[in-house]
Amino acid sequence: MAENIKKKITELNGRLIDLDMKFNLYFSGIEKLPPVKEFDQLKREVSSSVKAKSILMSVGMLFFVNSFHQRFSSYRAKWEKKLRDIEEGRAKPGKRLKTL
Repeated sequence: MAENIKKKITELNGRLIDLDMKFNLYFSGIEKLPPVKEFDQLKREVSSSVKAKSILMSVGMLFFVNSFHQRFSSYRAKWEKKLRDIEEGRAKPGKRLKTL
């Protein structure tokens, strides 16, 4: 069971990195549309994998799962903030926000 979870988290981590690259291309203005469908699918899979945590997991495996979930949460917050800024007109893809 632990090997299945480790394999799934490793696969999700690879998809997280790919999705970050796609979001960076969108935020830099290279891509015209954000990868929101892939983002929604990844959110569903991450939430289902986190719910599947077992009491029988070792401490090391729990750390592995929790550290992935924290990394995903950080990326999610970053992407959602930037998308909200674009939707509300505070930013445009390809342009940086002006800081005070």
